[in-house]
Amino acid sequence: MKKARQFTVRGRGPFPLDMLRYDRCYPYSQVDSRVLELSLTDNDRSAWLTVTLETGESGAPTVSRWTEFGWWVDASA
Repeated sequence: MKKARQFTVRGRGPFPLDMLRYDRCYPYSQVDSRVLELSLTDNDRSAWLTVTLETGESGAPTVSRWTEFGWWVDASA
C-alpha cells in the first residue's frame, strides 16, 4: 500500500489546475480547497498563496513543472 504524502506549493495568480492531474494530487483540507478556489476568482494577482496538497502516490511532486506555472514547491516536500 502506498503512503499518502503532503507537500506545499506557493504562488501568485490562478492556481494551475492541471497540476492536480499531472501530479495526481488534491487539496489537503477544506481551507486549501478554498484558497485554490479564490485564486481562480479573485482579481488581486499580487497576493502570495499557499496550498497544501496530498497525493496517494509515493513519488515526489514535479518541481520543474510547478515552476513553469509560476508556483514553487516547498523545499521540505
